[in-house]
Amino acid sequence: MAAGWYYLPSDIIPYPTTNIAHTYPEPGHHLHHIPVPYVAHKVLTKFHDKDEDIHQPKTDVRETQGNFYLEIELPGVKDHSELRLRWTTERTLLLTSKTHRSQIPEEELVEEPGQPKPEAAAPAPAPTETAAPAPAAPPTTTIPPAPEATQDPKTTGTDQTPKKFAPHLTLSERQIGEMVRAFNFPVDVDRDNTHAKLDAGLLRIVVPKVTEHGEAKHIHVPIHLPSFASSV
Repeated sequence: MAAGWYYLPSDIIPYPTTNIAHTYPEPGHHLHHIPVPYVAHKVLTKFHDKDEDIHQPKTDVRETQGNFYLEIELPGVKDHSELRLRWTTERTLLLTSKTHRSQIPEEELVEEPGQPKPEAAAPAPAPTETAAPAPAAPPTTTIPPAPEATQDPKTTGTDQTPKKFAPHLTLSERQIGEMVRAFNFPVDVDRDNTHAKLDAGLLRIVVPKVTEHGEAKHIHVPIHLPSFASSV
């Protein structure tokens, strides 16, 4: 069978594609649709904020004859101070961490003050016909003009104060917040020789097994007998 080229129709996308929602209109325009993902997330957050949930990081565990190998995903965690490992029992290892969203530059969250609206030009005076000079009017007393009232920026349509706003979260798939997970091993492990390494958001832990058990210790347990008062 001869090889040939196969073409997909233009309306079929051969790979996963995410359509980004549009919530901020361009300057001088307005949205012609309702940003459903942003509105839905904003409403649901008032009842339940997923960023306050406690999550379990995804983990791979492999076992050999002498060790357990754990690989734990901690995306965004790049410093050892952002996580903690501790033994709670002889066989239980507890991991706690926390992930955050990166900060957006402050200048991106400030809206420029509104521009003043252009004032309408005064209409030009209509032309008048030439007439005979009128008789002189009697002298009148000149009244000084009243002081101009201070204009309120709210009424003039101009606001010179910069406005701050929060970015619109239109897609929320990452696990943000507390990361907690405990690992209980089926055999005795060497807690003193357990070591971990954090690299590119992946925590690798090597937990050695206890291969040689120490000599059993027999400890005598004293038994106390009740004392009876001697009769007279």
